[in-house]
Amino acid sequence: MSSKRYWIAVAGAQNCEILRRNGFAFFAVGPRFRNIIQRVQPGDELVLYRAGGGSKSGFTLLARVTTAAYERHSREFAGMRLLPHRVGLQPLTEPPVPV
Repeated sequence: MSSKRYWIAVAGAQNCEILRRNGFAFFAVGPRFRNIIQRVQPGDELVLYRAGGGSKSGFTLLARVTTAAYERHSREFAGMRLLPHRVGLQPLTEPPVPV
């Protein structure tokens, strides 16, 4: 039996807003982080850090992982970047401002 793990994920301000508009239903990474996201399992918890936003930088979400890693090839992120490696999320806490 595996134990729950805790992960810190980082997204730029634009991609964080895209994730927010999608209800924080998933988190996505590019090929460089494929091996890491494949280790994330349902039941793990993820904390999202919003980077590069000046005073808006900080932790912006605590979520439970709901799916194993999967791939989806759609270009919905800043600069039309392809971030195909994903996990599903269930938001637990979203502070009104990043902390």
